[in-house]
Amino acid sequence: MSEPTQPTHQPFTGPSLELPRLVMRRAAAVALLALGLAFVLGFWRSGEDIDDEIDGALALATTLAHLGAVAATQDDATLARTLAHQGPLRHVRLQLLDAIGRAVYQSPEPDRHATPWPARQLAALHAAWQGPGRTVQQWLPLPRPGGAPPWRLQVAGARNSERLEAMHGLAQAMALLALGSAAMLAVMALTLRHALAPLRSLVQAIGLLREQPAQAAATLAQPLPTRELQVVAQALLTLQHAQARDASAAQVLRRQVLTLQEDERQRLARELHDEFGQQLTALRADAAWLAQRLAAQPEEAQLAQGMAQRCGDIQQDIRALLTRLQPLAPAAGDDGAAEPAWRLAELLAALLGGWTRAGWARGRDGACSFELRLVALRADGQPMPWPRPGDPAMLPRGLALALYRMSQEALTNVARHAQAQRALLSLTLMLDAQQAVHQVAWELADDGLGLPAADALQALQRGSGLAGLKERAWAQGAELRMEPAWPGSPRPGLRLAAQFTLGPVA
Repeated sequence: MSEPTQPTHQPFTGPSLELPRLVMRRAAAVALLALGLAFVLGFWRSGEDIDDEIDGALALATTLAHLGAVAATQDDATLARTLAHQGPLRHVRLQLLDAIGRAVYQSPEPDRHATPWPARQLAALHAAWQGPGRTVQQWLPLPRPGGAPPWRLQVAGARNSERLEAMHGLAQAMALLALGSAAMLAVMALTLRHALAPLRSLVQAIGLLREQPAQAAATLAQPLPTRELQVVAQALLTLQHAQARDASAAQVLRRQVLTLQEDERQRLARELHDEFGQQLTALRADAAWLAQRLAAQPEEAQLAQGMAQRCGDIQQDIRALLTRLQPLAPAAGDDGAAEPAWRLAELLAALLGGWTRAGWARGRDGACSFELRLVALRADGQPMPWPRPGDPAMLPRGLALALYRMSQEALTNVARHAQAQRALLSLTLMLDAQQAVHQVAWELADDGLGLPAADALQALQRGSGLAGLKERAWAQGAELRMEPAWPGSPRPGLRLAAQFTLGPVA
């Protein structure tokens, strides 16, 4: 029996890249255009060079024939005047010597300044590099009239003239090459700039993924010019959607955990109320009865009355503990879905009053004072009265409970660790014309020792205290901000703030 064939796994190579092909196509188009221009220019230039070479050869032949004719028929003075009107020749230099070797005529040098400056510089560099080179010359006899001794004509190659023309052609070719290269680089730069311009929006979208996911998603959904960037944008968009789903699921899970904690607190509150409440009531009644029976014995009666008083104090403490364990217990007939804003304000005022009455939270110069500031604003930013009983301003019960617990934990941190003299708890509501709450801003600032960044990071990682504040704010869709209340001060304090955006509330 043959063994089953194992499937072969091909490595994932991903989509082909479009940007290199786009850049290379445009660069190739520019290169072909530059080559075409070079060919056209060279083709046209070759015609001019052919004409110049023929003209130069004919000019040399005509000059030689003319010199031979006039030298054989004219005297010295007439010959000198005739030769003075001869123009420069191309690539050759003529020199006429008389019978005793004196120079009678020398053809003029071409005008160097008629050649462009780059060609002259290249010619000078070439001459310095290769030197003057070998001399090519030819001597021709010129007969004189009347049987006089013949003169000699020297025909020598004009290397400098040829060098200037060669460097002129080289300068033109280099200029065309530089122009083509610059055009190619410009096209590549424009192509890359156009193709990679969306990278800025992608980077901005990455920065907004956490703070403003909706705006980031809108940016990533826009079409992009190249396939690579489109793939990156789609991957980021998929990641953002997955992150949003995970964050939503985590928030739901965290709210469930907090709900379980609150349910446990309610159970403890009921047991305290049912067990300790009844026992303390019975014990207080027994102490009152005992005080009446011991009326004739003042010392024993006073002791019994003290027992009854202490039972009453314990009951008050238990009532305060029940309030802290179950601050927002639904009232009779209340479905518990929403809490009035005025009730939360009363609970926060009672919470701060309890800390103030405790008196053991010491500050810099004495007991720390706790203050509550309540602000209500319209949508246009104008202040309005804080909601009173009967007003329709309502908060979701989960948010109201989170605000109370955050205040409770933050005030505990101030009292225990900040060594502050003053702590200010602020609650700001943004209301519409129907007094529906759309935003809630929570803030607690103190003038204590502050919290260095390293300590803040450690506190956030321990899972209690500031970490609990951050988790409660996050479970309600907000981020907890921590910063010095007075930066640069010897006692910078600490400001904790969070802003909650609400939809319609019940």
